[in-house]
Amino acid sequence: FQSLCCTLCLASMTANGAFAPGVRSAAHLLRSDMGNMLEYHPVQPLEVLAAEIGIPVEALCKLDANENLYGAHSSVVEAGEAALRSSHIYPDPGQGELRAALGRYCSVSPEQVVAGAGADDILDLLFRVVCPKKVVTCPPTFAMYKFFGKISRSEIVDVPLKKLDRCFAFDMDGILREGASSQIVFLTSPNNPTGTRLSNDDVERICTALPNCMIVVDEAYIEFAAGFPHGTASVLLDKHVNLVVVRTFAKWAGLAGMRVGYALAHPDIIKAICQIKIPYNLSVAASATGVAALAAPTGPILQKIRRERARLLAVFNGPLSEWFEPYPSEANFVLVRLKPVLGRTSRQLTQGLRKMGILIRCYDELLGMTDCIRISVGRPQDTDQLLRGLLVQVGALSPVVAAGSLPAVPSTAPIALPAVTAAGCVLWDVDGVIVDVGKSYRQTILDTCASFGAEVTGQEVEAVKRRGNANNDWIVTRTLVAEKNGSAPSLEEVTSKFEQIYKTLRDTEELVPAQSLLSHLSQQVPQGIITGRPRSDADYVLSKMEIASYFPVVKCMEDGPAKPSPKLLLDALDELKVPHSTVAVFLGDTVDDIKAALACKPRPVIPVGVVPPGKDGAAAADHEAHLYEAGAWRVVRNAQEMQDLLAPKLQAAPPGQRLGSCARETKETKIKCDVVVEGSGVAKVSTKIGFLDHMLETLTKHSRTDLNLIVDGDIHVDDHHTTEDAALALGTALDQALGNRAGVTRFGSAFAPLDEALACAVVDLSGRPSASVSFHQPLREQIGGLSGEMVSHFFVSIATTLRATVHVDVTKGVNSHHMVEAAFKAFAMALRAAMAKSQFTDIPSAKGVL
Repeated sequence: FQSLCCTLCLASMTANGAFAPGVRSAAHLLRSDMGNMLEYHPVQPLEVLAAEIGIPVEALCKLDANENLYGAHSSVVEAGEAALRSSHIYPDPGQGELRAALGRYCSVSPEQVVAGAGADDILDLLFRVVCPKKVVTCPPTFAMYKFFGKISRSEIVDVPLKKLDRCFAFDMDGILREGASSQIVFLTSPNNPTGTRLSNDDVERICTALPNCMIVVDEAYIEFAAGFPHGTASVLLDKHVNLVVVRTFAKWAGLAGMRVGYALAHPDIIKAICQIKIPYNLSVAASATGVAALAAPTGPILQKIRRERARLLAVFNGPLSEWFEPYPSEANFVLVRLKPVLGRTSRQLTQGLRKMGILIRCYDELLGMTDCIRISVGRPQDTDQLLRGLLVQVGALSPVVAAGSLPAVPSTAPIALPAVTAAGCVLWDVDGVIVDVGKSYRQTILDTCASFGAEVTGQEVEAVKRRGNANNDWIVTRTLVAEKNGSAPSLEEVTSKFEQIYKTLRDTEELVPAQSLLSHLSQQVPQGIITGRPRSDADYVLSKMEIASYFPVVKCMEDGPAKPSPKLLLDALDELKVPHSTVAVFLGDTVDDIKAALACKPRPVIPVGVVPPGKDGAAAADHEAHLYEAGAWRVVRNAQEMQDLLAPKLQAAPPGQRLGSCARETKETKIKCDVVVEGSGVAKVSTKIGFLDHMLETLTKHSRTDLNLIVDGDIHVDDHHTTEDAALALGTALDQALGNRAGVTRFGSAFAPLDEALACAVVDLSGRPSASVSFHQPLREQIGGLSGEMVSHFFVSIATTLRATVHVDVTKGVNSHHMVEAAFKAFAMALRAAMAKSQFTDIPSAKGVL
């Protein structure tokens, strides 16, 4: 019946939605003022937007609805899923569990709390319990106040925010004047869309001056404010019976789609709301997720959003300040004014970004906000996409570069900031970036100053570094001594003492990024070091950390002027043979590092700031802010963020990915080897023996591992040491990657033909090294620079350090190249089968150990 009615209704309508002639209108059944109602324009569903723009949903950059793009915490999602198992039972109309949890969260009694289907539901209920003749709003602000006011036939009186120099402020005199004859005053703090915050002193002043008026403070964004939970108006509830605080789970908790909001007020107001609300206004899933969200560890996500907000403000106040002017914000969005020099309206800019899949809010028609846009704070990758889009819109970046490829950036571009993941080269500073020097270099500065009678603090060292032109720690130390003592010893004396002390502390240094990240990057792009260290110190630490092989170019103090001069960066790019059109990334922890990268233009070098280890909390935020102000495109705070930025695919590898590495150095060879068991067959190999390189690449491809193997051997003598040690290093790295071998299949076997040749290989990860290799006829003496006798020795050597039993038999063949290649292919496939994870998690041995 219902379906039939819908069909008849649709059939009676014309294409434009109106009823066909002869069908009576129903307008006489409706309110006479329906035509005057304010129509609220919410954002469209993602699928609709993506279809209109013509891009996949996952390509959208959605920064138009102030949502938490990190989503709800996993424990909240699980609570919602569990609640659905009770969806056949009506929810608790008294909201007992949620109200009790909210009482604890807000430090009020449950009798002072009521929840609704979003904050909108609460606002609607407030209008219905008061039935105000007159309400006060402070535009530009949340449109739903006026929406509900129209429905309630209330008189809406606007007391606009005052527009000051680069900020907005509430008009206190106007609020008090109009509020005296009103029944409700709506105050949004932080305000949407301006980000303006109202102090508790002002809230209390209004509550005191207007005792017969309900003062509603909408704190939808309060969790994003600095210092939260301090500063919320809820602490005034016990002093003012006319105060109501409205909040939501939509923003901070990532529950916009679940619709959970609440009010904090005097028990009499809460009781009245409970009397008229729909009995079951919250679903079981909404209530359960609300309770779970209050218990979830959401602090880290909120901190990430605050950090990204600070980044947005810093970039708009810095590199983008030629075209844009941001307003301060304590919410999860930033309001930005377009400067006339841009030559575009906010509507045009918003539409241009929309075509690129970037969604923001345009406020070109609101009072006092001509040519403004509002940008929600998303994740770092969302900000990256937004900023690239803005640069395209202002003509500072080629659309092709913004899409992530690597053509030239016009030399006229004020700044060139393409996608970091499109980088074709990565350059690194050492101190505070690759190496934690908190206990070495920084301590050496303090100790050296003390040896000359100058007691210096870490904060004073930081202050000198931030002034710039401070890339040489010897000079920094001498400067500090001079500032403390009024005079200083010679630079030679300071240098001698500094190096003497540093040598006693240098072994405290630790690697910051994961070695697997450096290895992975070295297989993808050229890498270089740009450091203010003397070469002896740089060589020592790179060798000690066993990462020297990843950096074919190292630029030190002796090689040219110190940063912020870009010369060493440019020289490194030239030596690495990086084309001028290729994007490079430079990671540094000082203002000088950021300035040096920016000074490389027109070459596209992206400055990425790094907060050095040992800084957290306010110190980390302060350091980050300085780097953004200097022009950093992104600032990372730890090794994981570094990896997420530079190698997201590596970061996204399945949990428990097996990685191994080995560094060997003897009188005959120097080797660096890294292997990823769950790889894709990518090899970066250099032994300087062409045929051995070919076989190692074959082994990598068919074992589906990833391999980085660099050998510097005595091939001027012969190929023995290089071949043997390469196999030993590879076996050691694989053995490390396999760990205790729990969960491996253990056994693997394979046949591999190559034309007339046929090979069979069997691998047992037994823990007992043994190898048997046979060719049905002798190999020729040399095969592409590799001795025939060394083929068998390779398998014996890798079996030794891999601690495996290996059998390789080539039963047919005439051509030596074919026979050897068939042997390596068969071994690779057998090895892959043996290393594969089985359905079991134990060690596959009756002895319980391999």
